[in-house]
Amino acid sequence: MGTDPEEAEALARENAYHPSWFSGESPRRTVEGPTSVMVRFPVTNADYHAFCEATGHPAPPHSQRSAPTAKDARLPVIFFNKADAETYARWAGKRLPTEAEWEKAARGTDGRVYPWGMGSNRSCATGTGTRGEGRTSDAGG
Repeated sequence: MGTDPEEAEALARENAYHPSWFSGESPRRTVEGPTSVMVRFPVTNADYHAFCEATGHPAPPHSQRSAPTAKDARLPVIFFNKADAETYARWAGKRLPTEAEWEKAARGTDGRVYPWGMGSNRSCATGTGTRGEGRTSDAGG
């Protein structure tokens, strides 16, 4: 896991980021751990609304505790923090992944830079390219 310094510099240049954004990513290292299973699709507005209704947990500021519209129900929930995510995960009988689990899921066991491979491809990123510039995409599932 992690990124070697040369790769971090190249990513910073390619994406117009300051190199310091990658300061916590070096050195590249091997981390051993048990096999884990990641949820394939993000939590939707409808999922999170059901959680808030069932538990009385505060809804994200943009929702004002109303049910999401049909248009927004399958979009990923936004504007929540790690504590909210942990509380939701416990309620749903799940947990958040560790940093190592998250990176393995994103990079695979072959150390690719992006989930889809080694090269940048903005059309593969949610909310960009042909999928809808500047807007989140349906969560799938």
